[in-house]
Amino acid sequence: MDIQYLLFLQNIRMATGGAFDEFFNAISKIAVDIMPFLPFIVFWCVSKKWGYRYLTTLGVGELVNGIVKLTVCAYRPWIRSDLIQPAGDSKVAATGYSFPSGHTMISTLTTSCFTEAVSCDFPVAEGIS
Repeated sequence: MDIQYLLFLQNIRMATGGAFDEFFNAISKIAVDIMPFLPFIVFWCVSKKWGYRYLTTLGVGELVNGIVKLTVCAYRPWIRSDLIQPAGDSKVAATGYSFPSGHTMISTLTTSCFTEAVSCDFPVAEGIS
């Protein structure tokens, strides 16, 4: 089932001639090249309290994510099926297991941290129901 869904998505990518490949590669590059600095920017420029919370949350998240990856051992789709052709340099850049997604984990934890920080710093939001 999952390979069929990935083949469906691959067919859409092929039908567009890879028009969106650069856009999605740029988003991935932001996650890899810029996001690691965000906790330190929060720590130094915004609030040490929230910087510590953010760093701790990401650290624990990375640890749990790594443990789950090693427990599940889900190989990348192009390793499981020769029909899958990844875009760009994914075969070289995307190493290790594929599930759970590190990108999803980081974006979820970042959103959670910022939501918590905003809701605590703006008590007016507590009265809104």
